[in-house]
Amino acid sequence: MLLLRGIALRACIVWLLVHGMLFVLSGGEVRGLSLHALLLLALFGGIVGVVDSRRRQEFLFLMNMGIPASAVPLIWVASIAALEGLLHVAMRLIL
Repeated sequence: MLLLRGIALRACIVWLLVHGMLFVLSGGEVRGLSLHALLLLALFGGIVGVVDSRRRQEFLFLMNMGIPASAVPLIWVASIAALEGLLHVAMRLIL
């Protein structure tokens, strides 16, 4: 699990950057996104993560360590989906 922590950290950074872009493009008027939009953002983050992991050649490294290649996209999507879910709940509680 220690090896996957770096992947989860980069997923959080991608999530922050995507939300930063949404905030700037909307003029600061993002109050709450629909569940459909949250899932699309998680999927987009997962695709970006797979491209990044391929670029860093992490798939081969993790497979040599006994971690299946399918775990990398799942970690990216799960990390971003968890952050989106927490943000969604927090926004519902605040507003």
